[in-house]
Amino acid sequence: MGSDARGVRDRVRRHPERGHYDAETVHPILDEGLVCHLGVVIRGEPWVLPTIHARVEDQA
Repeated sequence: MGSDARGVRDRVRRHPERGHYDAETVHPILDEGLVCHLGVVIRGEPWVLPTIHARVEDQA
């Protein structure tokens, strides 16, 4: 894990030793999946939205 602009909220907190942030690890995982879930909290209530995703080169 090199130096980057991610903040505390963008990191794995439970078992951080298992988190990987490099493109060589992340890109194949993104490429295998079709559905992704976006989780947010709005006015104290959790919402999870199933959606699709695509990656073009280094852009997701």
